[in-house]
Amino acid sequence: MSLEKYEAALLYNERSFEINIKIYGADDLNVANNYYLSAQIYMKILKIEDATAAIEKSNEIIDRKDDKNPLLFGWYRFLKSKIYKLKHDNRTALKSIDDALSMIKGNEDLRIDEDQMTDFRFQLIFSISDEEAKEFGINV
Repeated sequence: MSLEKYEAALLYNERSFEINIKIYGADDLNVANNYYLSAQIYMKILKIEDATAAIEKSNEIIDRKDDKNPLLFGWYRFLKSKIYKLKHDNRTALKSIDDALSMIKGNEDLRIDEDQMTDFRFQLIFSISDEEAKEFGINV
């Protein structure tokens, strides 16, 4: 991904995905991370529906866990928020970023992540229409 060779990144991630399913099973966080990486790649190449499907899978897996990893939960919800913002679904984007922030808030190990998410939430709120703000119960 850092080399911006997204098609190759998708292929390598798919190989890793297949291995992780065989070793850990389809409901493992390693598999969720493969979906997360796919979502990032699809977002970069503007395949937004594919990105949406992949990030939803990541979130479905972590939501089934009793002990949710705050870092992964935060990242998955943050990326979901970004993708839904691109889709102009501000309600889902706002809910997702709020979920992410509620999980990591006050965790000193995740301070940088919290700052980035807070900035994104701020920008999201100021990008919504007055009608949406009223509908969402936000007093800008």
